[in-house]
Amino acid sequence: AFINGIQDAGALACAKHFPGHGNTSVDSHTSLPTIPGTKKELEEIELFPFQNAINSEVKMIMVGHISVPGLDSTLVPATHSKIISTNILKEQMGFEGILVTDGLEMGSITNTSSAGEACVKAIEAGSDMLLLPMNVDKAISAIMQAVTTGRISESRIDESVKKIWEAKVSLKLFDHPFTKWTSVENNIGLKDNKSTAQLTANRSITLVKNKNNLVPLKPSKL
Repeated sequence: AFINGIQDAGALACAKHFPGHGNTSVDSHTSLPTIPGTKKELEEIELFPFQNAINSEVKMIMVGHISVPGLDSTLVPATHSKIISTNILKEQMGFEGILVTDGLEMGSITNTSSAGEACVKAIEAGSDMLLLPMNVDKAISAIMQAVTTGRISESRIDESVKKIWEAKVSLKLFDHPFTKWTSVENNIGLKDNKSTAQLTANRSITLVKNKNNLVPLKPSKL
């Protein structure tokens, strides 16, 4: 229902973090978590909601920086695993949308890969979009070199570009008056926009419990 609501309203829903980031006590912002379980157990628990999301035609999935030995015995992060990102997600589970990485500035990736290599490995594994590379210039240079040397084919890059382009067209982004970048720059940081953003943030919060009426917080009473 949530996926349908997001996408019916003209945005792309994103299911994350594939193949399942729940069963861990390690923060992937600093270290690489390992998710335990056999392939059968993982299919029944971790992969189950993602399969439902795919069946609901979710347009985007984020792959997490997590090691899942039950799915890929090499212990590489799912972000760099072709077995997980392509063989399982795309071929076995039938996902045809955009695959985006989790933030590539996170310790679980930077501890083992350079800024450029992290991006190249993610593309090789099956990602279409690279989120927050440590160094954008080095990322672009590494990808270009990988294509020039034949490590990554141009058709592989074209495949991802086609998905992203078609997604933008489906969202009618090119029909919007802000298509020109100068128009976007002229509308960033305006007082009215900031006020609307703050109002949206305030109204998005749901207070489930308020024991002893502690909220809103009043420092003078603490």
